[in-house]
Amino acid sequence: RLAEQRGLRVADLPIEGYLIHAMPDALLIAGKDKPILTYRGDGKTVAKTDDDPLADFTHPASLFGVCAWLEEELGVRWIMPGKLGEVIPPRADIAITPVPPRIGKPAAAQRQIRFVDATAARQKKGAPQNANLAQRVAETRLWMRRQRLGRAGYFHVSHAFTKWWDTYSKDHPDYFAQQLDGTRQWPECWPKETVRLCVSNPAVVDQIIQNAKAAAAAQARSSNLDYLAFSACQNDGNCGWCLCDKCRALDPPEAPKALFPYVLKGKHGAWVEKKVELPRLTDRYVHFWNEVARRAEKELPGQMVGVFAYGVTASPPVRERYAPNLICAFVVADCLIAPRGAGLAKLRDAVQKFYDAGLRNWYWRPNLMYYDMFGLPLIYAREAGEMFQYAMSRGAIGVDIDSWQGHWAADGINVYVLARLLWDPKRSVDSLIDEYCAAFGNAAPTVKLYFTRLEAMRDTMPPALSDKRKRLTQIPDVYTPDVLDELDALLAKAARQAATDTPIVQQRVRFLGLALQYARLQRNVLDINRRFNVTGQGFQDLLKAIQAREDFYKTLSNPWAINLDHLKWWEKEGKMSPYFATHYLGMTAGKTVVAALPQRWKFYLDLDNDGEKRNLTNGQFDDEPLVSISVLDHWENQGFPSLNGIAWYRARFTPPAGLKGRKLYLCFGGVDESCWIYVNGQKVAESIYDKDTNPNSWTTPILADITEAAKPGEENLVSVRVRDVGGVGGIYRPVLLLADPE
Repeated sequence: RLAEQRGLRVADLPIEGYLIHAMPDALLIAGKDKPILTYRGDGKTVAKTDDDPLADFTHPASLFGVCAWLEEELGVRWIMPGKLGEVIPPRADIAITPVPPRIGKPAAAQRQIRFVDATAARQKKGAPQNANLAQRVAETRLWMRRQRLGRAGYFHVSHAFTKWWDTYSKDHPDYFAQQLDGTRQWPECWPKETVRLCVSNPAVVDQIIQNAKAAAAAQARSSNLDYLAFSACQNDGNCGWCLCDKCRALDPPEAPKALFPYVLKGKHGAWVEKKVELPRLTDRYVHFWNEVARRAEKELPGQMVGVFAYGVTASPPVRERYAPNLICAFVVADCLIAPRGAGLAKLRDAVQKFYDAGLRNWYWRPNLMYYDMFGLPLIYAREAGEMFQYAMSRGAIGVDIDSWQGHWAADGINVYVLARLLWDPKRSVDSLIDEYCAAFGNAAPTVKLYFTRLEAMRDTMPPALSDKRKRLTQIPDVYTPDVLDELDALLAKAARQAATDTPIVQQRVRFLGLALQYARLQRNVLDINRRFNVTGQGFQDLLKAIQAREDFYKTLSNPWAINLDHLKWWEKEGKMSPYFATHYLGMTAGKTVVAALPQRWKFYLDLDNDGEKRNLTNGQFDDEPLVSISVLDHWENQGFPSLNGIAWYRARFTPPAGLKGRKLYLCFGGVDESCWIYVNGQKVAESIYDKDTNPNSWTTPILADITEAAKPGEENLVSVRVRDVGGVGGIYRPVLLLADPE
């Protein structure tokens, strides 16, 4: 109202825009705010108004204006959430000089940095619920708003067909991709959420448009949110694309070729993988998207169609061109775990090629922060900033980054620099790095050297190491003791320089040191575990290293330093848990490690599933002629490629006679996928893979109580029947003999 009285029309401001006017008698800050209105289903009657500036989809433009004034006039900065991140230069008083009104507005319509937390879904999978989680989430949202992150409208660009198999497969099997066996049945060994469509089928386009019209009508009745696009993006994954003649006719034969996985049903329910060479699939999908776009232009005016440059569509089309009402989430050049400069060069090349194919509406949608180093410091602020600036210079409408992992002590400078650039891409990246380091007072020059040294470490990393499991095996080679010592020395110097500074500056330097303490402990676990999985030796050292890491977690008082909620979810997640080795603590608690069983076991292919009839469970079977393979690797890597089915492992071991009367166990570090374990002919344990009830059987260690079956002081036979129906298989981690204490 005051703005209107002074002749300043807030309604004329751009979306998310604000004005600041310092007058002789008042300081006026006003923005074009927009709350979320929830209607009573009629599109008119408001049932609820949400004007919380921290809520998703609101436009808190007045808050943006306040933050801008605090930054520009008083030098305030927020380098991270919480009190530790508040940089407020001391002043005796505040003088406001009258100046003409000025308008602030975002350069990018989409300014999104996602951040992870221990959501309910992840808690079900084992993520702990930290007591201060709610506070941390709220303060992170506040920090992001202070950096003026937000979006002018909602572009729904994501995997669009994750529920189609459950919804349509019964009545419309023709919607789905023809497989290698000629059917349109999605293989049970693949998640339904990754199902493929027959994109040459006009009925699929009809269904997409029908669904989009229904969703738009429902949205208009329920709220005032601005949905600017609906999604037609392919589901995640790389397998099972349609092989029908009409879809294949959309693939230019001159396009680059690639091998794509398919499966056929083999013996005993096993899936046998086959590779099929196809031209890259971008052309067939651009053709499909253009058909959807053509219909949307007529039937959903004003709505764009969301598409991906990602996965099988990450290379530009050869003959198709993008329709003008497509909006593309550009998931290309998004991993900076690589030598410096590689990411920017790749982005430049990709943007030009897609531009040549007619793409005009796009935003950069990198998985940039998803590719972290699990809380170990990784610095890419400079290159990521330059990549965003380049994207904006080539017409991008903004950025949506997936996903900030919340390790502020490790790499908070990355998210700070990017967040500042999202509002104003013309800012100098170097100046923003200096701005961040200035929060460390007298230690700023040394802290900058510390980040520079971390940035240079990327030159020693394998190019584009986007596979998280491979990354874990590489960490010990990148974060060597010598490198960590060098980094520790820099922070020690910074601490000495900060000793004469304010207490909060000293706290910030110590805060950075928490990431290095963690890095050394985690690196130690990964290194010892890697050697143990190769040699079967050093298990006690591994237990000590795991315990040291767990003790550090318990003493970590600052929840912003390392995001333990998220990290512990990774440590328990099925594919990742064997690398972190956390499970060994619980399995061996209160037990004595007696010995590791032999690395090489006799191996028998049971193609007819008659191993029990042939007495493979007991000593009556002569296994002397059998080949021996290691239990420290999958059988595919030992001369049995593409083997899916049933096989047996057999080995002999002699528990010390002194163990008589004590409970004995065999601990199997990993068996892929299902197994039945026998000792001296007696079944002692089993682990059955089931994609719904036991999906992580292949990564979960097995503790078999062998007390009744074992014979201490004598030679014992252990036989393991393994069934694998897809992917790699077999015993692939050490087998240990454990005993209860005396």
